[in-house]
Amino acid sequence: PRTAAGADPLPDTITAGVLAMADGYTSRLNYDYNLSPRMLLHVGVGWNDAILYLESPVNNYDSLKELGLTGQTLQRYFPRIVSGINANDNVGGMSPLGTTFPTKSYERRPMSNATLTYVTGGHTYKFGLDYRLEKYPNYVLTNTNGTYTFGTNMTETPSLLNVTTNQGFNGFQFASFLLGGMSANSQNAPIALSNIKSQTALFAQDTWKVTRKLTLDYGLRWDYGTYSYEQYGRNGSTGLAVPNPSAGGRLGATQFEATCKCQFASNYPYAIGPRVGVGYQIDQKTVLRAAFGVVYNSTSTAVGFTSNSASSNAFPANSGLTTGLFKDGMPAGVRAVWPSFDANVGQPVGAVIAMPSMLDQNAGRPARLTQWNIGLQREIMKNTLLDASYNGAYSYIPVSQRVDYLPQNFWTTGNVRDQANDNFLNGNVPNPYNISNMASLRSSSPALYNYMAGQGFFTRTVMPLNQLLRPFGQMSGITGIRPGVDWKSVQGYTNYHDAQVLLERRYMKGVTSTLMYTWASSYTADFYLNEFDAKPSERINNNVMPHRIAWTTIWETPFGKGRAHIKDGFMSHVVGNWNLSWIYQRQSGPAIDW
Repeated sequence: PRTAAGADPLPDTITAGVLAMADGYTSRLNYDYNLSPRMLLHVGVGWNDAILYLESPVNNYDSLKELGLTGQTLQRYFPRIVSGINANDNVGGMSPLGTTFPTKSYERRPMSNATLTYVTGGHTYKFGLDYRLEKYPNYVLTNTNGTYTFGTNMTETPSLLNVTTNQGFNGFQFASFLLGGMSANSQNAPIALSNIKSQTALFAQDTWKVTRKLTLDYGLRWDYGTYSYEQYGRNGSTGLAVPNPSAGGRLGATQFEATCKCQFASNYPYAIGPRVGVGYQIDQKTVLRAAFGVVYNSTSTAVGFTSNSASSNAFPANSGLTTGLFKDGMPAGVRAVWPSFDANVGQPVGAVIAMPSMLDQNAGRPARLTQWNIGLQREIMKNTLLDASYNGAYSYIPVSQRVDYLPQNFWTTGNVRDQANDNFLNGNVPNPYNISNMASLRSSSPALYNYMAGQGFFTRTVMPLNQLLRPFGQMSGITGIRPGVDWKSVQGYTNYHDAQVLLERRYMKGVTSTLMYTWASSYTADFYLNEFDAKPSERINNNVMPHRIAWTTIWETPFGKGRAHIKDGFMSHVVGNWNLSWIYQRQSGPAIDW
């Protein structure tokens, strides 16, 4: 069935709706073999596959054959036709025709593991290997049919150029569609890429029964994860030292592993995690337990940036200019290409754009968590257990900086807002890049001049002062690690401590009641209080509640196999072995953050 996105009552050929399909399966094969009475070998392999598929109801439409329409990057779908609807409800317009959604996303994960267990004396040794490959093939066919927009351009009155009217309207979008005059065009090239990462682990551990009362567990694990990369280096990342042709050679552009002969990140080979635990029976009713361990997470799945789109220039309002006639197909100047390895891919000359994805140079370094705990468990009376424990954890987390930060000397300090400075920095100043300052280009490079004349960056007369004062002013919102900064300087953390007390009572007739209280405290350094700060700032962790009480009771009904009544027969399967339970919880709320 069609999804809710883009749903409409139009026929399948021209609908904006799509069909959604999802499929997946998991296969595993395990083999166990006793090499000797004390030695067991286990080998396992597996495959996990998932597919998410968005497709147009009709995916074999040839617009060149059926409409004589040229310029599509993939002859498969009805063209996307957009006609604006006039604000006057009595005039109306037309809903968009044609789909924009087609994509195929795959997740493929082959995996394997092997363990060898050996028991001798008071020791149980275990050695193992885990491996997992993660591949994410993606086929993106969005807008390969091209978008043809019909605005008021074809039917508006050019004599009203730069004239503001307070009633009526100039031009009619649907009439422009009937005449075939287009106001804008865009298209995408089809994308077929695959992002890949892998995880490998080796471990060795031993459970040692030192004495009848003392048990020791200890082990070592090595994890190695690669950062996620496109298999042929076709995804880009912001290169802060790369000259940008769209910004007059200013540093800050897109680079690709396929052409820079470099790697955006390095993999961390020292993820070694020791673990140790001890259990000691003090007397027949009391047990002491303690443990310490270092755990590494898998690497992240950030994959960088790709661009596969092309579009026509924007025209001033009431200019009467069009990009061409629909019958002539996609304008010659709108030609999408993928892959493109240009440093200014996706950025028109002079435009200020949001920063392309910046792959962290430490994407191959996994997060690390250090954990420890100690607890005492005692039977304080018959069928009554008291358990008290302390748990702690500390983890390192990467915290991205703002790279295009406004330097500290432009900010004011103190507890009173300096509105004058705020107005000064946010206020507009004459735009030094205004096209009137580049009149010589009209004769020396008319094509470039005409292009710049259609870009707001060059035509606006003013721009905010703070934009001119920022590094990499041709982009906005750049985050990552600043040039020359070591990754340790932007390393945040989260610490956690809690104390738990649990009281459990087993009553007659299968009733067990448990009361638990937890006190917890956690702080995290995961943000920058000021955008120019060099190190993350600490605050209370809002994900941890300081106080929590939980009370649960479970009743094992007396029916079924192994219980007092209806132990066998048909009814034992209907009413047997049921449990009834309830739980009451009360906790404090999170800290207020602003």
